[in-house]
Parts: sequence; C-alpha cells; structure tokens
Amino acid sequence: MKKMWFTKYAFSGGVQELEVKPSMYAGYFKPNGSAVSYKAGKHLHEIKELAEKAVESERVKKIKSLEKQIARLKDLKVDYKAME
Repeated sequence: MKKMWFTKYAFSGGVQELEVKPSMYAGYFKPNGSAVSYKAGKHLHEIKELAEKAVESERVKKIKSLEKQIARLKDLKVDYKAME
C-alpha cells in the first residue's frame, strides 16, 4: 500500500491523503474501503505538490467559468411584456 493525495472533492471536502492499492487496471488505484478505482494523475496524485497544482488549476478554471456565466447573466434581457 502507498499513500496518495485525492483531489476529486477538494472544493467540498478538501484534499485527502489516502492509502491506496493498485487496481486490476494499469494506472488505476483503489483507495482503502472504496469500490471505485481512480486514475493516477486525474484525481489521485503521488506527490503532494502535484495535487496542489491540480487543485489550483481546477480553481482557476472554475473561476473563469463562473465569470463567463456572470457576463451572460448581465447581458440577459428579459421581455416583461410577454409575461402580461
């Protein structure tokens, strides 16, 4: 068993340090007590610094997405006459 950092739920539950074992699929690992395997590099990271970079990258992408959504809402025109 080895320790890895799990980032899938970083925004809601934080980054977790988990003990994992290799899955039957190459490049996938299964956290202890879980029935699901995760791919190394996507949600599981062997090095803490890589996990931090992945979370920061996702945070920046989420901010950009929300800024686009805000811009669309600001430009939204509602036709109130159609509601009468």
